[in-house]
Amino acid sequence: WRRHSYAQTKRDADAVAQWLLSRHLPADRSLLVLSGNSIAHACIKYGAMSARVAACPISANYALMPGDFGRLRHVVKLVRPAVVFAESAATFKRALENVDFGDAIIVTDDPGRLTKPAVAWRDLLSTPVSAEVEASIAAIDPDAATAYMLTSGSTSLPKAVIQTQRMIASNLAQGEQVLGETAGWSDVMLDWLPWNHVSGAFTKFGTLTSGGTLYIDGGRPMPGHFDVSLRNVAEIAPKFYINVPIGYAMLVDALERDPALRQRFFANLRLALYGGAGLPQALY
Repeated sequence: WRRHSYAQTKRDADAVAQWLLSRHLPADRSLLVLSGNSIAHACIKYGAMSARVAACPISANYALMPGDFGRLRHVVKLVRPAVVFAESAATFKRALENVDFGDAIIVTDDPGRLTKPAVAWRDLLSTPVSAEVEASIAAIDPDAATAYMLTSGSTSLPKAVIQTQRMIASNLAQGEQVLGETAGWSDVMLDWLPWNHVSGAFTKFGTLTSGGTLYIDGGRPMPGHFDVSLRNVAEIAPKFYINVPIGYAMLVDALERDPALRQRFFANLRLALYGGAGLPQALY
């Protein structure tokens, strides 16, 4: 595990916010987050929210699938990013060099890998923070767009759904009222759900606002990747567990084979949720 404290997260988010504020970006532009779940992803999103720049996390698959990046090009036209955060230059090199991002500033871990100009992520983190950041946070309009969440695009091209600060705060308050301690947000969370979807994004917010610890699960409910999730579940034994139906099917197979894992999984469990589709009755 790479550990990052609340103080470190606040420091990094403030540095990002200061860097963005110094750019004097137009109010109708956004920050596109092209990254999986990571510490850097969290810090740049919180920094953008603090600087009152709408953040738009997108599926990394839009930049990794073979083809002409049609969905990525569509999203770029839709949200008009002023900044594109592509955490790994090596991973996203082909997309970064073949998609026209207009005048957007590209931020990445290793600009030297790209043939077009880019800013190093470490340069953002080293930005000296002034009182301008706290003033920006105090000036947040609760009804202004603070994030764009993309629809799945399963029936048509993705649409950008506006989320405001008030919507996010209200949703979190409702979750606290309905679930309370059962959610486990104030304790230890383990989650793989992508942050470009609402459920994964709100687990992150819920943990942050409740003072808990979030372990980012690097596994996936896919052959060859789920073993990582099983190892993490055995180590962390969370109170709250959420997955998609195929993930539960893989989990049940593993639990039926492994009594020790079974004991560990249920040791602290208070709440299990699923989404994305219905569970087959036998699995349920």
